[in-house]
Amino acid sequence: MTSHTPAVLGILLPLIFAVSAAIAADNSRVSLGQGYAAELDSKGVVRILRDDEVLLPAAFVGTWLDGRFSDQATATQAYRPVRPATVAGQAGMIERYGVIPRQGTTEAYQVYARASTPGPDGVRNLILTHVFDTALPEKTQAALIFRLPAAEFTGRTVSVDGTSIGTLPKEQPRDPIIHRTLHSRQVVVTDGGRTLFSFTREDAGQIIVQDGRRWGSGSFEIQFYLSPARGQPASRSVLQLLLSLNNSRGPAIATLGTTPRPDKEDEPLVVPKFGLLELSLDFWAQFENPYDSGDIEVTAQISQPDRTTRTIRGFYFLPFQREIEDGKEKLSLAGLPDWRIRFSPTQTGPHSFVVFIKTRTGSIRTVSRPFLVVESKDPGHVSLHADNRRHFQLADGRTLFLFGHNVAWGSDNLHSFDYDEYFQRMSEAGENFARVWMASWDMGIEGDRMDNYRQDAAARLDHVIALAERYGIYLQICLDNENDYAAPDKRKFFGCWKENGGHCSTVLDFFTLPAAKAAYQRRLDYVTARWGYSPHVLGWELWNESDFLAQGDQKLRTAIIDWTAEMAAYLKSRDPGRHLVTTSLGSLDGWNDIWKPREIDYVQAHVYLPEPDRATKEEERDVAGAVLRASEQAALFGKPFFIAEFGHRTADYGNPANEKDAKGSGLRTAIWAGLFSGAAGTPAAWWWQTVHKGNLYSLYTSAARFLQGIDLAQPGWLPFSSDDADLRIRGVQKSNAAVLWIQRRRGGSAPGRVEVRLSDVRPGEYEATWWNPAAGEISRQTVSTRPREAAPDRSDLVLTTATDLPDIAVRVEKK
Repeated sequence: MTSHTPAVLGILLPLIFAVSAAIAADNSRVSLGQGYAAELDSKGVVRILRDDEVLLPAAFVGTWLDGRFSDQATATQAYRPVRPATVAGQAGMIERYGVIPRQGTTEAYQVYARASTPGPDGVRNLILTHVFDTALPEKTQAALIFRLPAAEFTGRTVSVDGTSIGTLPKEQPRDPIIHRTLHSRQVVVTDGGRTLFSFTREDAGQIIVQDGRRWGSGSFEIQFYLSPARGQPASRSVLQLLLSLNNSRGPAIATLGTTPRPDKEDEPLVVPKFGLLELSLDFWAQFENPYDSGDIEVTAQISQPDRTTRTIRGFYFLPFQREIEDGKEKLSLAGLPDWRIRFSPTQTGPHSFVVFIKTRTGSIRTVSRPFLVVESKDPGHVSLHADNRRHFQLADGRTLFLFGHNVAWGSDNLHSFDYDEYFQRMSEAGENFARVWMASWDMGIEGDRMDNYRQDAAARLDHVIALAERYGIYLQICLDNENDYAAPDKRKFFGCWKENGGHCSTVLDFFTLPAAKAAYQRRLDYVTARWGYSPHVLGWELWNESDFLAQGDQKLRTAIIDWTAEMAAYLKSRDPGRHLVTTSLGSLDGWNDIWKPREIDYVQAHVYLPEPDRATKEEERDVAGAVLRASEQAALFGKPFFIAEFGHRTADYGNPANEKDAKGSGLRTAIWAGLFSGAAGTPAAWWWQTVHKGNLYSLYTSAARFLQGIDLAQPGWLPFSSDDADLRIRGVQKSNAAVLWIQRRRGGSAPGRVEVRLSDVRPGEYEATWWNPAAGEISRQTVSTRPREAAPDRSDLVLTTATDLPDIAVRVEKK
C-alpha cells in the first residue's frame, strides 16, 4: 500500500508540518557548504536549509502495515540518546534512533546523516542511511519519504533515471500516483534546467512520486522504498541515499579512517612491520553486488620505500560486537556497513597510500596520505624454506616447525569465545599451529543466496585470526568441506544450488560449470581481501577430504583434481599476502595427481586408526608406524608434509578411544614419531575437545622444548633410523650432534637397558640429555667417543641408559 489513509493523516499531519516550527533544542546540523545545511531533529526527521531558509521541510521513514500508515515523525521514543555517531571510528555523522508507534508490533528505525567531501563548487552531498527493523518483515513496507511543498514545487520538472516524467501539476490529478517504478535509482527535481535536488539510491529499488495533496498534506512526495539488507537479518531493510544539490552520481566519500591512528592530527601515522594498517571508508556509490569487482572495486595503491607499488583490494564490512548472553555467544551489529582495506607492510620506511573507488557510473580517488613503517618483533609471513623444500620458513629466516592441533570450530553455544581459551592454552604450551574450518555451522561465510556472505560468521573469523596473531599461532584455514556440499541438510547454507538461486544441481556442476567457478572465485576474492593481509595465515586449504565427494565417480574425481589446480592458481593470483595453498584428502591413496601442480605448495594427510581393542592387525595398533608410513608416502612429492588430522575413531567417527586414553599416550607417540619422520610438523590431533578436557597440551610442550634450538631444516642433518625386534629409533645426526627418539617395540624384550651407537662422529666429549617424552628432561651425562678397532681414525659414540619407559629421547651435543 503506497497511499496514506486520511483518518491516520488527520492526526499526523499537524505534527509533521510542525517540524519546521518546532525543531527540538538538540537539533544537529550537517554543513553542506556554500550556506547549505542538513538538520536532524531529535527523532531524525531531516530538513534541508540554505542560509536558514528551509528548502525541503521534511524527510522521514513512513511504514504501512495492513493499509495503516505510521511514521518516524511521530515516534514515541528515542530508544538511544541523541549523540554524535561514528562510522569506522570516524566522527562527522549524526545518528538517531527511535520507535515508530504501531499497535501490536515493533517498528524501530535508525537514521545516519553525514556530508561527503566537497565537490569542485565547494558543495557537499548529504549521505543518508535509513535502517528499519520490524517484527513482521513479510507484511510491513517502509519508505523514506521526501515532502516537497506544493506552493514551491508546482511546475518543477521531475526526471526518473534520466527520463522526464513531466512537471509537478498545479491541479490535483485524479490518480495521485504520478509515477511508479520498481527498479530505479534516481529522481531529479529541476527548475529551468537548474538542479534543485537530486536523490539517488545506492541500490535500485521501488520509487513512487505522488501528489500528497489528496490526503491534505499540501506537498508532493517522493518515496524510496527500503530494500532487504544484504548479509543482515530478514527483519531489517536499508536505504542508502545520496541527496545532491548539483546532480552528482559518482561515488561520494564521507570519511576515511585508519587503524592505528596518530595520537594527534599533526603526528605521522606509524605502522609496525608485518603489522596491520586498516583503512575504513564510509562512502556512497551505486552498485548491486558488493562482492563483484566488476560492479564496484575499492582499492588502495601503496607506495613503498623501494619505489614499488602494491594494489590492495578492499572489502564490504559489517561491524559486530561480541558478548555472552545466557551462556551463549551473541553477535550484534555495532554500526553501519562500510568498506575496509587491510595491508601488512613488509618493508620499513616511509610509505603512502591513495584509495580508489570505481563503479559502473563513476570513480573517485583520495589524496595521497603518508605513513611510516617501523621495525617490529613479528617474524612475518610463512613461505617454503629457501634451503630445504620439505620445510616452512618465516620472513625473518627462521624455520617454522609446526606444533599444534585442530580447533576446527567452536561449540554450539560459545563459538568464537571458545578460541579465547583454546589459543591462550595452546600458546602457553608452546604450540604454534592450529587448523580451523570455515564451516556452515560456525565460520563459513556462504549465505543462502548467491553473493550474500554471512558477515556475522566473517566477524568470528576476524576474531580468531586476531587471537592467532596475539598468541603467535599460525593458522591453516580450511575453506570448504565435503559435509557442506554433499549433505542434503546443509544445502540451505549455499547459494550455489539451484533451489537457492544458484547454478548447480549436482556436485559435479559445482566443479565444472563456468558460472559456478566464477561465483567461487568471487568468494576467494573476498576471503583474500579480508584476511589475506595476515602473516599468521600459514595457508589456505581449499577442501577438507574432497576425495569423499567422488565416492568412486571417476568423472567427478578428474573434475575435482582439475578444479583444485585452477582455483589454487587463482587464489595465489589474488592473495596480497602470497600465502601457501593446499588441500586435503581422506587418504593419500589413488589421488597423486592432486599434489603435483606447483600451485599446491604442501601435502597433508589424515591418519586415523581403529580403537586398539578393535584392531585386527598389528599395524593397526602401531601408532608410530602409521605416522612414519604416511610421511614416507608423502615424501615422493618433494613438498612439505604433515599429518593435519590424527586420532582413533570408530566406524561412526566417534572418539571413545581418545576419551579412554586419559594420559594421551597414543597422541604422545604420534607427536614424537612425527618429529623425526621428515615431516614439517607434528601430527595435529583432531579431537581438540579431548585435548582441552584432558589438559593434554603438555604433550606438545614436551616435544617443543626438546627441539628448542634445533633447526631440522638446516643443511647437514642426516636421518637416523634403526629398527630391531626390541627398539625403533628415529632421529637426525650430524658429525657433532644428534637428536633421537627411541620406542620399545610392542612384544619386544622386557624394559631395561637401552643402547644406541652413533657412527662417524667427531672425537671428543659429548653431553647427552635424556628426556621423558611425557614429562621432560630426566638426566644428563658426559660421554666420550671410542675409536673403532678396525679403523682408528673413525670414532663412534655409544649412548646407554636404564629405563622402564615405553619411549625415551636423547639430545647429544659435542662439548
